[in-house]
Amino acid sequence: MWIWTGIAAAIVIGASIAIIAWLHSKRVARASMLAATSTGVFPAVRRDEAETAIPFQSDAIVQINEALYAKAFGVARFDYQILGKHEVVLAAVKSSIGTIMQKQNYLPRRPTSLPKLLRAINSGESKRGEIVRLILQDPVLAGNVLKRANSVFYRQQSNEVVESVDRAVVLMGSEGLRAPVAMSVMQPVFRIPRGIFEQFAPASWEQAQRTATAAEVFAQHHKIGDSFVANLLGLLGGLGRMVVFRLTLDKYKTQSNILPRAEVYIRAMQDHGQEVTRMVAAAWEMSPQFLSAIDEQISQVAPNRMTPLARTLYYANLTGALALLHRADQYSETDAKILLRAHGIDEASLAKIWTAAVNAELN
Repeated sequence: MWIWTGIAAAIVIGASIAIIAWLHSKRVARASMLAATSTGVFPAVRRDEAETAIPFQSDAIVQINEALYAKAFGVARFDYQILGKHEVVLAAVKSSIGTIMQKQNYLPRRPTSLPKLLRAINSGESKRGEIVRLILQDPVLAGNVLKRANSVFYRQQSNEVVESVDRAVVLMGSEGLRAPVAMSVMQPVFRIPRGIFEQFAPASWEQAQRTATAAEVFAQHHKIGDSFVANLLGLLGGLGRMVVFRLTLDKYKTQSNILPRAEVYIRAMQDHGQEVTRMVAAAWEMSPQFLSAIDEQISQVAPNRMTPLARTLYYANLTGALALLHRADQYSETDAKILLRAHGIDEASLAKIWTAAVNAELN
């Protein structure tokens, strides 16, 4: 649901777009598989459910979002009257949204070894030693790979602690390696200079990771295409909010004698966060099903009438938010599960997705 400036000036938006599009292109051919999951994957919808739409939004969800913003910005309440220079800043953000993709410093960085690594992962002919060598060239990525190999999901398959990247590559395989690669590309964007709402970036990164993990597990449980696509979809929502945050920060710098207000950032993210997420996904040439999943969130389609990938994102967003608040002792597990049930999630999915989001390995 959210997600900054110190990234090197050498970031090249074209390279970022090419990398993620290239990563995803290996799976675009599976688009028909995604469409096919619209029947037979989810439990049969009862007739009364088909006739009565489950609400996309509710008072409880609004309160959850407000609690998330309060935690991320370190404020106790919001005064939504935005006047004077603050209103000027908000208008400037709105007028700049259309050109946001031209701003090179707003999007993910590209590690030097990443293009070769992605080729090696996606090639059935690459030797394990070559993949290990490329991973070790990026210490952050190597750490992410080891963390994931020692996560609950992989430790169920092996009780041994994974201490080497070589062993991690064997255990995870090419499919398992793609998510930590995506994390290593995204993580630097979730950073902002110290002093200005500095708790927002780590809170947003945590939520993005919990959401992405929930989306991946939900997709695996329901066999909704490639679970990596769901993972990336979960990350992008946070990226959209982060880009809007950084844009708003830049607009405040053009105003003299004014202290930034949380309300302006929050309103900007509420108004444009999903729009920016959609723009990034389109620029990265993601599949029509991927874009449609975002569109259905923007249109607030009823969860029980969503396409499978859109439903994955909906429940992942909600579960990721609830898990973050739960880990901060701001929301009970019982209340979280009651809310998720009220919005249509089935018990089997609830058990898996909640456990995954709460216990997500954070980087």
